[in-house]
This record gives sequence, C-alpha cells and structure tokens, in this order.
Amino acid sequence: MSYAATEAIGWDRTYFGAELGIVKPKWINKFPYGYIPHPMIVGAGIWLVGVHTLESFRSTYPYLIPLHVALYAIHAVQEEFQFHLVMNVH
Repeated sequence: MSYAATEAIGWDRTYFGAELGIVKPKWINKFPYGYIPHPMIVGAGIWLVGVHTLESFRSTYPYLIPLHVALYAIHAVQEEFQFHLVMNVH
C-alpha cells in the first residue's frame, strides 16, 4: 500500500515535500488516495503489525512496535483534523 501511495504522489510528496514547502500542495485522486484514508500510515501500520508477530522481535523489543503504531495513529489524527503548530519566527 505504501508503494502504491508513493507511486500516486511521487517521491517529493512522500517525504513531506508539500509540508516543507518544496513542492506545491496538490490534491491526489489516484489509488490508493480517495479509497483508503492515509494510505502511507495504514501501509506502515500493517507492516509494523506484521513485524510484531515475529516472536523473536516481539520478545526482544516488546514495546517498540506498539509505541510506533500509537505514534502513527496520533499522526493520522493530526492529519485528519489538520492540527498544525504555527510558529511565527521573525
């Protein structure tokens, strides 16, 4: 899913290019956008849960994946409701 999202939005937008002002914001309608909400985050979450099913990884790092998925969920809520920190630096 993350690969399809990267194909749809391009490399510059994949790595926060629009948010950082490198490229202009653009509404994307190509799959998976418009079908799956936040496909990059969902794809990463699916991958992380898959890694967490490995017993050796889970026993060595029991909190790493759940914490990462929780932070991704917070980021998805931030994007969904457009919470942005606005700082005016002079």
